[in-house]
Amino acid sequence: MPGEAHHIGPLEHSMRTGAFAGIHRCWTALLAAALCMVTPQHVLADSGNLKDHAASFTFENDLFFNTDRYYTDGVQLTIRSRVDERADLTKRLLDTFCQGAGCSKDDFRSSQIRFGQLMYTPRQITVSRPQPLDRPWAGLLYLASDYNYLSPDASTLTTLTGEVGVTGPASHVEQTQKWVHRTFTGQPPRGWSNQVPGELGLLVSVQRKHALGGFVADTNGLQGRVDGHWRVALGNIMTYGAAGLTARFGKGLPKVGDEAGDVIKDKKVTAAPPVGLDNALMGAGPAGDDSCIVSWLRCSAFATVEVRLMARNIFLDGPLFRSGPHVTPRRLVADMALGARLDFPETRNAWTGPWYVQFKATRRTPEFKSPAPVASQRFGALTVGTDF
Repeated sequence: MPGEAHHIGPLEHSMRTGAFAGIHRCWTALLAAALCMVTPQHVLADSGNLKDHAASFTFENDLFFNTDRYYTDGVQLTIRSRVDERADLTKRLLDTFCQGAGCSKDDFRSSQIRFGQLMYTPRQITVSRPQPLDRPWAGLLYLASDYNYLSPDASTLTTLTGEVGVTGPASHVEQTQKWVHRTFTGQPPRGWSNQVPGELGLLVSVQRKHALGGFVADTNGLQGRVDGHWRVALGNIMTYGAAGLTARFGKGLPKVGDEAGDVIKDKKVTAAPPVGLDNALMGAGPAGDDSCIVSWLRCSAFATVEVRLMARNIFLDGPLFRSGPHVTPRRLVADMALGARLDFPETRNAWTGPWYVQFKATRRTPEFKSPAPVASQRFGALTVGTDF
């Protein structure tokens, strides 16, 4: 009856206790795996050899399309190492994950760390009161490590990732957005007092890319390649499954994306540039006849489509272990992206390798449901990087 106290019987108490214990064990295992994988081994290691490293910085924002809503800003610094500097415990854990993902521990090629912020806002950023029908204010400050395994024939790339982050005021996204708006728009955001509260965020994921040999074209040195990918992520930040296709156009293209750091091509090992915000940069190949219009320029283009089946998104569902702002998420979300990249091989100098710049434009389908209108979103990502 309404208003009556609910008394928990022995069986129900046992079930609740068992469920909590199961969640606790799962959370503890996820925490241990993420922390072990995310340890920035190649930053701590005393390698002292810059030529085995690469770096890039990515600025992702919807200001490129004159909007200011939903996923509105992301920044990321990426540092990659081609030297195997993993700790023994990390290596054993990754070997186990790799076997489960269908790759071989002998295929390890490179690792990288990523440090950055993600920022989400409702449509009306000048409103200080809560907006329960719109996307919550939310941010994430994170550190992630990626470990790349490339098959001997260079056609299959497996990436294992561990990520640790924090939401809420400790993410400092409020300060970042206010600085960006002072610099570019002059319109101050006023609703950060309503953001998703602080919570430790964890995520582990596995991604597999495979070159589709039936979709290869080569005309007068201009190549076209297609690779398919799938990805599974588990954590309180996000839990989802994804699948997609990427088409790449250019000269000297590898069989599959450049994330492995070294791409095997024609029985030679060539250094590939670092990745950007989404681990999917597409690059040109080694020096030679890969020039684009002029001898000092290489260029390539790509198009990507990805569909995700979302089970959890902390930026929409709210925190897992406490109450907070939330909306009803859509479980099926798709991204469509177009991008171009310019490499400048003659910019190599005594301190850095050649530099490159890339721009990618993404359109994302609506991510949540509301009685109020919910639009799709567009944002751009500008990446600048070098290979030491």
